[in-house]
Amino acid sequence: MKRISMAAGLLVCAGWLVGCAADDPASGDSRSVAAADSAATPDAVGPCTPGSVCLYQNGQQTGAHIEVTAGISIRDLGAVTCPACTNGTGGSNGTLDKQMSSWQNASDMDYCWIGLGGATHGMKPHTQNTVPAEYNDHASSLLAGVCP
Repeated sequence: MKRISMAAGLLVCAGWLVGCAADDPASGDSRSVAAADSAATPDAVGPCTPGSVCLYQNGQQTGAHIEVTAGISIRDLGAVTCPACTNGTGGSNGTLDKQMSSWQNASDMDYCWIGLGGATHGMKPHTQNTVPAEYNDHASSLLAGVCP
């Protein structure tokens, strides 16, 4: 699985580096990935590492997914490449945009995913969910913190 994390003020994108950028967490600035040239792992299945949030292409926390260290946001899931993501609203666009069918928040902080039309959906700490049918394959962003 691909992992996005922060170490010593630098964004560490395991398995890739191009396009990663973040603010210095010591300054209190939010940490985010504007357009990470990253990739979801097609065969990785299972629970998130404690302190992380995972977005899965399929229901029941299965299929291609990405793991994000708590505190980091991904403003554009279209920047996360996913060659195996071919069954979502996004069709086979090769990204995680509009492909999420389930998630797990294994962190101590609230998270929020944003879908079609700007609709927000909360992800409480230490919870997981398969997205209800009416919101399936709608996610386009992942934000650290409570939904706006």
